[in-house]
Amino acid sequence: MLAADDGARVIAGGQTLVPLMAMRLARPKRLIDIARIPELAFIRREGDCVAIGATTRQCLLEHDPVVAADIPLLAKVVPFVGHAATRARARSREARSGRSSTRRCGRGAGQRPRSVW
Repeated sequence: MLAADDGARVIAGGQTLVPLMAMRLARPKRLIDIARIPELAFIRREGDCVAIGATTRQCLLEHDPVVAADIPLLAKVVPFVGHAATRARARSREARSGRSSTRRCGRGAGQRPRSVW
């Protein structure tokens, strides 16, 4: 449905898109907010990977036992990403990481590495 709509943008927290819209660098025709879809907010093991849902708040990554055990580097760097208030609203986007490394695969892997998880 969205693949055919070039004017639509999906947002979960808007931490990246909203400032671009304020500076008129992005002008989507339609915004689809997925932030309130509870099925997309999760952190869980899936085989030898850790799956992080598209609407999982970044602040949850700081204290999650699965993240601490399987991706300790992620748990250590999250506190240095923005301010606590930003992490409470910002979403992680969908990412996966192997237990023995910090490799990522999934939707967020190839996108703006400084602003997307």
